[in-house]
Amino acid sequence: MPGRVQPWYLRALATFWYPAPASMRGWAIASVVANIGIIVTGGAVRLSKSGLGCPTWPSCAEGDYVVRPEAGLHGAIEFGNRMLTFVVGAVVVLTVVAAWRFRPVRRSLRGYALALALGVPAQAVIGGITVLTDLNPWVVMLHLLCSMVLVGLAVTLVRRVSEGDGPARRLVPHPIRLLALGVLATTAVVVYLGAIVTGSGPHSGDEDAVRTGLDPETVSQLHGDAVLVLVGLTIGLLVGLRAVAAPARAVRAAAVLLAVELGQGLVGVVQYATDLPELLVGVHMLGAALTVAAATNLVLATRHRGAAPAAADRLGIRIEVVDYDHPDAARLVQEGLRDEARRYGSEDETPVDAAEFIAPAGRFLVAYLDGVAMACAGWREHRPDAELKRMYVAPAGRGRGLARELLAAIEQSARSAGHRRVILETGFKQPEAVALYRSAGYTDIPNFGFYADEPGCICLGKDLGTDGTT
Repeated sequence: MPGRVQPWYLRALATFWYPAPASMRGWAIASVVANIGIIVTGGAVRLSKSGLGCPTWPSCAEGDYVVRPEAGLHGAIEFGNRMLTFVVGAVVVLTVVAAWRFRPVRRSLRGYALALALGVPAQAVIGGITVLTDLNPWVVMLHLLCSMVLVGLAVTLVRRVSEGDGPARRLVPHPIRLLALGVLATTAVVVYLGAIVTGSGPHSGDEDAVRTGLDPETVSQLHGDAVLVLVGLTIGLLVGLRAVAAPARAVRAAAVLLAVELGQGLVGVVQYATDLPELLVGVHMLGAALTVAAATNLVLATRHRGAAPAAADRLGIRIEVVDYDHPDAARLVQEGLRDEARRYGSEDETPVDAAEFIAPAGRFLVAYLDGVAMACAGWREHRPDAELKRMYVAPAGRGRGLARELLAAIEQSARSAGHRRVILETGFKQPEAVALYRSAGYTDIPNFGFYADEPGCICLGKDLGTDGTT
């Protein structure tokens, strides 16, 4: 029935059982958030001296798998953190389901999702070992560093959803690419040294837990020196990216990383000067996770694997990237032009060149319903934006969700090419098209293009978030 809204639980089921690219990306982002969240809550356990609130593992106490009132606040905090592991596990398991159900089949997505899922029980075991070894600081460090690796994997999964599976192609000169990898490697060193500083300091997780035996001031100085090197490399990389006119996404990624590093540096200096208050140490741990995420995203922003494969869903819809002069595309474009001629009295005379829809300058897509070409659309560069052109759905394909799926695919393709906004030019005699665009989040922008000065011209635009958010 037209206009009928599905119950929320069916919509939720569809996000992982029949995942569209946006849903798959959403689960990948949820995995990033969950893995960063468990780092913060794990830090809260240690900072509140609740690391041995449950003195054994996998049970909370000998023969008891739940926390009892006599365990007190520390027991409740430690047991609560253990329960949050199941929340993280649920998120990554649903991410795996979505990756396996995603069409077309993407082995890369399945691989990263599976690695995240296997990381949860592995981390649970390492967490158990930390308890059984009475919070041995080196085991605690391993626990934290493994979580950081999982954050990096989750960020990579987010990016891989939006790109293809072709060979990695550099978007920047080789020295700049090497510098980006160097920044990531230095980030790993900084995080490792930061973990040693924590393992040598006062926040052991329990009053009786041992420390590394290393001098806290010495390792703190070493950590601080590494941070200065990291910030210097990042500044150099940012300058280099601008100098070589790197893609905007790479420049933004470097700027974000630098901002996170400076914030981390400020928190680190303040917490050191104020004798490591628990709250600031917790914020610093969150910042460390964000630094790893930002550094990983930076490296990913300096290369590309091509456009994401065509999407397909349970309704028999298949979307393929084709040449503008492909027979199916040409037929649909001509049908669309005739449709506009009936509405406006003449065909669209906007200059269009087939070369404008060849990567990396643009893309042209055709949507197939049960194997029959039913809709088309393309985007071309209209710097700094991507301009939507030649969107048309044949009458026999209308009311089947083709237009919305095709529009989402166009946005994904434009986003993968580094564009932050899609713009379009339409008219008042295409009310169904205007309604579709507005319902998809497009808003009015100043008129542009061939018909900018014509009465009834409607120009719309939609901002695209980075790595899949809108």
